[in-house]
Amino acid sequence: MFTKELQRGDHVKGFFIQNEGTDGWRVREEQDGAVLTEKHLQDWHRVERAVAVFNLRIGELTGRGWRPRGE
Repeated sequence: MFTKELQRGDHVKGFFIQNEGTDGWRVREEQDGAVLTEKHLQDWHRVERAVAVFNLRIGELTGRGWRPRGE
């Protein structure tokens, strides 16, 4: 549903939201393959908030030189 990965040098940050059907959504942030945060949400409004927060973080990181992975 939502997958964004950024890279700067050898470092990678990932932001993921996966639909898990009746179980809700899994929201996860990773850095260099390690899970920094992971939570399960069942309320769509909280998922929308998580997307907004991820987009803010991605904007901040892009401003500091991080680029979409693979570019």
